[in-house]
Amino acid sequence: MYDYYDKIKAFISTNFTPATPNTANVKLTTNSLLNFLWNAFPIDCITDYNLVEILENLGYSQTMYVVETVTENGEGDKKTTTIKKSLQLGWCLTAPFDLD
Repeated sequence: MYDYYDKIKAFISTNFTPATPNTANVKLTTNSLLNFLWNAFPIDCITDYNLVEILENLGYSQTMYVVETVTENGEGDKKTTTIKKSLQLGWCLTAPFDLD
């Protein structure tokens, strides 16, 4: 079986840098980051344990951040917007892309 550990470490190092919740333009849980990586690499080529080890070796640390969920109901004058905030534990990264 081919070892993807070093390839994934190089991919993350090339495309992302560690960030704080305030400066990150990418915030992902370990599972979400694995799913993202499996778009570029074979599914299940690394475990969540391997990914955490890679991220920690690259200077990342798991961080809590706020996630906002916006829902809109109704139409016209009866339209309401609800914003629900929750805490998430994950990884804060910066990518060189305009994601706003």
